[in-house]
Amino acid sequence: MSVMKFILTRAVFLVLLIATLGCEVESKYPLSDEKTSKPDAKLLGDWRWEDEPEPWRIAKHPKLEKALQIEMNVGGETGKAVLFTTQIKGKRFLTFQEKNEVTGKVPNLIYYYEMPDDNTIRVYFMSEEAISRAIVEKRLSGEAKIVTRWKKRLFRRPIMVQDQEAFITARPDELREFFKTRGNSCFSKDKDKDIILRFKRVKPSEKNEETKAAS
Repeated sequence: MSVMKFILTRAVFLVLLIATLGCEVESKYPLSDEKTSKPDAKLLGDWRWEDEPEPWRIAKHPKLEKALQIEMNVGGETGKAVLFTTQIKGKRFLTFQEKNEVTGKVPNLIYYYEMPDDNTIRVYFMSEEAISRAIVEKRLSGEAKIVTRWKKRLFRRPIMVQDQEAFITARPDELREFFKTRGNSCFSKDKDKDIILRFKRVKPSEKNEETKAAS
């Protein structure tokens, strides 16, 4: 199981996230890559996601000059992924690449993120409904289809629902033009508090306290 998938299934409130989002939207191509990405230096450092005890570390990638590497720790699960960051009209996007251990493939997951201050990151998920609509309306290259699945509900029996499933085939240039026009409108909103990942920077004083506690 990938760390990102583990994140999406670990907590009770995230059951609602799965029910709302379905599967994440994958893209055949990244929004930017090792040639076109501009690493966001503000992301460098140690970050804590929710109440997880182990911090995540974002650093320069050891091999790719224009990429960042994230080391994730969630509930005993660990993993590394590549991050390519992109700014379009002042808005921040990232492409997350983590190898699927089962298929061997490296899917491209595109997120929008905000930093209201230097110590906070908010990560927004792509809306499958909005992307499917853009594909059907020929505003974005991709594949959209209707799928039937069981929808989980807290304290109630699952129900059968039909959802749109999207796969983006647009090349990076087309993707960037699409986001120039649409901005962050195809991502989860601030009102959708349960489908936003929030991170707080781990300050040096906190790291020192954790080191003392471990020793």
